[in-house]
Amino acid sequence: AQFAAPHLANLIQSLKQNLSDKKIILHICGRINNLAEELKKLPFSMLSVDAAADIKGLKQVLLDKVIIGSICTNTLAKQTPAQIKRSSQQIINQGAAALCLPCGLNPATPLENLRAMRQALKKDKPENK
Repeated sequence: AQFAAPHLANLIQSLKQNLSDKKIILHICGRINNLAEELKKLPFSMLSVDAAADIKGLKQVLLDKVIIGSICTNTLAKQTPAQIKRSSQQIINQGAAALCLPCGLNPATPLENLRAMRQALKKDKPENK
């Protein structure tokens, strides 16, 4: 991280200059919690992470950053809608402000699983199909 951080900071600053009023979302895959202190120094607004990240731990370090979580691609494709909804709710309960689709969404992912993921964000509101 110490080697990539200056380059990421330059890239983010350049994007901020060219996009002026837009928020910058940084996405990093993998177990990135050991990079949290370095990430804290970067001028992004939101951090998108994959299922390997410990969102609760990241939130403790990145206090002013919005964290966006996701569910593992294989999990999303293979588990039941109830399991996906439960997993999604756990991610939100850990401190994620939103959920995103993981990298490389499997084309075999059932639409019902994507709906279950969305439903978890809506709390107890009925699903609109």
